[in-house]
Amino acid sequence: MAENILAVDATSNILKAYLLALEDGAITVISSASEASSVSSFQELLSEILDNVETSSGDAEAQSDKGQNLSEESVATPIQQASMRLRSILAKIDGDWTDSLLAVTSDQYLSLNLNLPFNSESSIKRIIKLEVQDLLPFPVDEFVLVPFVTGPGTNEDYDVHVSMLPRAYLKSIISLCRLAEFEPRCITTPSSLLGALYALAPESMAKNSAAVYSDEQFCYVISRHEGLLRSDRVILKKRSLDVEPRDKDSLIQDLKITLVSLESRYGSNLENIYLLGNTFEPVELQNAIGRPVEKLRFEEFIRNPPDQQPLTALSSIFNSELEQPAEPLANFRSGEFKYNPYIKLIKRLSLKVAPYLLGLVATFCLFLAAKYYANNYYINSMRTALRKEVQAVLPNMEIPSGKELQILQQEYNQLERQLKELGSLAKFSPLDSLLAISRDFKATGDTYVTRLQIESSKIILQGEAPNYQAVEQLERRLRRNKDIYCRVTKTSSGYAIGRRDKRGFKFEITLCQYK
Repeated sequence: MAENILAVDATSNILKAYLLALEDGAITVISSASEASSVSSFQELLSEILDNVETSSGDAEAQSDKGQNLSEESVATPIQQASMRLRSILAKIDGDWTDSLLAVTSDQYLSLNLNLPFNSESSIKRIIKLEVQDLLPFPVDEFVLVPFVTGPGTNEDYDVHVSMLPRAYLKSIISLCRLAEFEPRCITTPSSLLGALYALAPESMAKNSAAVYSDEQFCYVISRHEGLLRSDRVILKKRSLDVEPRDKDSLIQDLKITLVSLESRYGSNLENIYLLGNTFEPVELQNAIGRPVEKLRFEEFIRNPPDQQPLTALSSIFNSELEQPAEPLANFRSGEFKYNPYIKLIKRLSLKVAPYLLGLVATFCLFLAAKYYANNYYINSMRTALRKEVQAVLPNMEIPSGKELQILQQEYNQLERQLKELGSLAKFSPLDSLLAISRDFKATGDTYVTRLQIESSKIILQGEAPNYQAVEQLERRLRRNKDIYCRVTKTSSGYAIGRRDKRGFKFEITLCQYK
């Protein structure tokens, strides 16, 4: 996949998207899409989201005390409308991308610079809110603060640029993007995008200079000092899109004050002012601010610039997949809104693997279905065979289907009970058998019984005799009583018992039965 970046421009009335590539230091617009001019203003829709957010949030101090959260219901409809419009624009982009960026309007954006004695990210995060709060007359608890260390300061410290957006507003922007299945790695503002000019042409632009761009509502300024981007500023041209802009003289006056303050802070005069856009004429602005002004054109940086030339088309240099990507001063995908690249990677891999997984799942389902039907056929065959056997044994019994084993078990239990109730078929009772055995042993002298077991018509006789002759004598006596013992079987005899002079024997005797 090519290292392309998808840049979405939500800074004006018309929503636009660009698929950009950077080749040999110049930007190529691979694909672009924009809304029709007849649709309602996208900025008005974002303003409605913002109004709902402010209504839901209320007074910042009161909300902090009560711990209230943004009411999702109050902004659901505008967010859904905006997400549908964004989704339709993205569907028109022809091509793939590895990175993404969203440029949002600057009407809620604030930025400032401060000096800190350290530049570690963890240390800055611990104190940034307190440091910024000391410089502003309103609470900053409901703002997302994004610090960016621009470089060394003037007194052995560090210059830190801080960007700010309302937290609830940023949360709504990310929500509408996710509803449109768009997860931008970078969320920034037009003033930060101006830094792309210096990243695209670092050697040809003065080390101490500023770039100025103006659109319908704002004038954006970014400054470079000693070759490092330091600060950006936003100057309001008109408070809303449907009112007349300020007069040009007052706007130039504010711009001049901004440039002077930047020179004062960093102790360096701006050698050149680079101008983009058509709001000012270079000569007019140069005479007003007393500094050299150079006009830049988008064609110098973009091979095939779009008709509407927004700063968003310059954002290819911010592609994180490049070997040396540039970083904008403000990227609000940080902290609690930090971009997670693994989500995008998992989504991309899942899309590639999805056909194979579906095939594997389908194959597994077919295997389970085939196994189920095979087992079902085997069980039905067994049931049919069992039913035939049961019906052959019990032809006069009506057996419900599937109850064959239960019926067999019932018949077996009944037969077992009947057999227990029957008496023994032997002619002699156990007492008669015991008496007969006792008489036979009485006539054999020193022969002893160690085990006598009588079960129905069977007797197991085990004992000890003084010698082999005594065992044989006992066997002869037993065999002579054929009226009592129908069969006498000597299972073992003559084996020695311990160290004594004794011989063991064991007989199995079957008593005679009635015929």
